[in-house]
Amino acid sequence: MSIMPMTEYNFTNNWFEVTSKIIWDQFIPQIKPRKILEIGSYEGASACFLIDTLAGDHPLEIHCIDPWQDREHKSEDMNEIGSRFDSNLALAISNAKTA
Repeated sequence: MSIMPMTEYNFTNNWFEVTSKIIWDQFIPQIKPRKILEIGSYEGASACFLIDTLAGDHPLEIHCIDPWQDREHKSEDMNEIGSRFDSNLALAISNAKTA
C-alpha cells in the first residue's frame, strides 16, 4: 500500500474552482483525454486538476502555453506567477508518479 503525499498547491485565487471545476468534474472523467493543449495557464490550477484527475488512469500529455506577460494582470509580477505555475505542476507530476 503506497501513501499519497499531501498536495499543497500554491494558488493565490480560486478562479478555476469558481468558474470551471464543477463542469470539468462532469465531463473530463467521461472523455478521458490523453493529449491536452491549454492556452492560458496562469498558476496551473486547471493543469493540476487534469493531472490529478487523469494521470492515474493512463499516460497523459499536457502542453501549457502562457507568456506570463499578461496585460490583464498589470499589477502582478508575472515572473512570480510563472514560477508558481512551475512549482504547482512539479508537485502534481510528483504526486502522479507516486500513485
